[in-house]
Amino acid sequence: MFGTLKGKLSEWRFAGAVQLQFALDQFATWYNEVRPHRHLHGATPMEAWCGVDPFAKAPKQTQWFEAWEGLLTGYRLRH
Repeated sequence: MFGTLKGKLSEWRFAGAVQLQFALDQFATWYNEVRPHRHLHGATPMEAWCGVDPFAKAPKQTQWFEAWEGLLTGYRLRH
């Protein structure tokens, strides 16, 4: 996680502590609920934690996620 965060932070600038905290919250959402992980066989950490197989059936809802001026993007799937 820290390698991914460090790589993304190096591409984005923030104005102060409040904006940094908001950005870190957005990153946590993207990392845990949006970004599929190779070592979790294409699942997000939230899906793995909840025991959801993202490939077993279609999600009930999809929601586009975008933060950090387009550096963090993807679909949040609701099962």
